[in-house]
Amino acid sequence: MASRALLHRSNVQDFKDWLVKDGWELEEAKGVWEVIRARKVGKKFPLMVYDRSGGDHLSLLDRDIHIIKQFIKDRHRAQG
Repeated sequence: MASRALLHRSNVQDFKDWLVKDGWELEEAKGVWEVIRARKVGKKFPLMVYDRSGGDHLSLLDRDIHIIKQFIKDRHRAQG
């Protein structure tokens, strides 16, 4: 399944920057729907973020929700 309500499209660049700081290596997105593709040493699968709905939020696989939640948590800490 995919989650479609955690990453707002206006936060894509901030999320990419956060991924790099967290040790992820950004790769070229594949296909029409991929917005972000990243790999991290020790992770079996790449992180992939998709634009499937055309709405304000992007989709990602359920297995990667914890990564987006950590980004949101870190972002709130930095702002507050």
